[in-house]
Amino acid sequence: MFTRHAIFFLFLLIGILPISCHKTSTVEGNQFSYKDSVFTNYFVRKSGWVSGDGTYSIRLSDGNTLWLMGDSGIDGWKAPDSVRCLFQVRNCALIQSGNDFTTLLDTSSNIKSFFQLAGMDQTKEWFWPLHGYQYQNTVYVFLNHIVYFNSGSLIQFKVKGQFLAKMNYANGKISKITYAALPFINEVTFGAQVLQDITQNKIYMYGNKQNGLAFDLYLARADASNPLNTMEYYDNGVWTQSKTGVANINKSYTVASEFSVSMIQNKYILITQQIGLSCNQGTEIYSFISDSLQGEFTHQKMIWKVDDLFENKTLWTYGGKGHPQFILNNELLISYNVNGIGSCGNVCIGASVLTGHMPAYVYRPKFVRVPLKLIFQ
Repeated sequence: MFTRHAIFFLFLLIGILPISCHKTSTVEGNQFSYKDSVFTNYFVRKSGWVSGDGTYSIRLSDGNTLWLMGDSGIDGWKAPDSVRCLFQVRNCALIQSGNDFTTLLDTSSNIKSFFQLAGMDQTKEWFWPLHGYQYQNTVYVFLNHIVYFNSGSLIQFKVKGQFLAKMNYANGKISKITYAALPFINEVTFGAQVLQDITQNKIYMYGNKQNGLAFDLYLARADASNPLNTMEYYDNGVWTQSKTGVANINKSYTVASEFSVSMIQNKYILITQQIGLSCNQGTEIYSFISDSLQGEFTHQKMIWKVDDLFENKTLWTYGGKGHPQFILNNELLISYNVNGIGSCGNVCIGASVLTGHMPAYVYRPKFVRVPLKLIFQ
C-alpha cells in the first residue's frame, strides 16, 4: 500500500519464499561502515516530499543533485513525525542544492506525479524512474512504464515498456519535459544505472531482467547527445545494434531490481542488495568489483546489514545503491529503502489507509558510509 519496486516482486512472485541472490558473506560490514545521520536527516521532511522510496541520484553540472523517487507521500506530515499511510504520487523528484531540497511535481494533474504522459490514467499505469544523466543543458531520465493486469483473482502489475524523459536544466530548475518510447528488448530494462564517458560522447546503460527472484545484468551504450537512435548492446564481447543481441554480462552473480555501478579509483563498483519480500529479509548489502564496465563483477563483500526495526522486526528493505558524488574521506555514500508493509506489524494507525497515518521512518530512505578500503581490500 505504500511501496514501489518491492511490491512488484510480491505480486509477481506471491507464494514463493524470498531468498538471497548472493552467496553468504563472512565479512561483517557493520564493523567498518556506519550510519550517516546527516544525510538520512536530509530526507526527514515536513512538506513537499515527506516519504517514499527509489532514491536514485544524478549529479548535475552545477554541483546540484537530482534525486528520483518512486511512490511518494506528499505533504500531510503530522507531529511528532508521521505521514499518511497511502502515497499520493507514483513518482517525484527533488533538486538538492547544498542542504536545501526542492520538490518537483506536475501540479497540472490530479495525481501530481512529476513524470507522466498527457492523459495518463495513473490508477492503471504510471512511471517509476530509474537513473539518468546530463548532457549540456539537457537531463535524461530512464523510466519504467508500469501497468496493472489481472491474473486470476489477483491484480498484479508489470513493466510494459520503457520511456526516456528529456528535460531542460538551467539556473537550478527543470523545465519542458518531453517523452520518447525506448526499445523494450526481451523484457530487459535499461537505465538502472548510467555511466557517462565525456571524452567519447558515450553513455553506458546497465540493465536487468528477472531471473527467478533475482535479476541478470546487461549492458548497452549510446551517444550521449542522441541516445534514442544510437543504441548498441553488449553481446559476449562485441557491441551489436541487433535488438536480439543482448547477453547477460555477469554469469557468476545476479543483482536486485535496483543497484548501482560507479567508477571509483579506476575500478567499477557494483552495489546491490539481497532479495527480500517482507520483514527480516533482504537485509544484506553487497559490493562487487570489476576492472572493466563489461564485468565480470567479483570480490563480493557484505558492506552493510540493515538493522532498522519496527516492533522488534527488521523493516522490509530493498534498493541499495551507491552515490559516488558524495564520497567523503574515502567513504562511499550508500542508500537503501525501508518499508513497513508486510509482516512488520500495524504500521498504519487509523480507520483506513486512506485516512490513517504511520511513523514516517518506516518509509524513508536511509544512508550509510562505507570505507572504500572495505570494498577494495
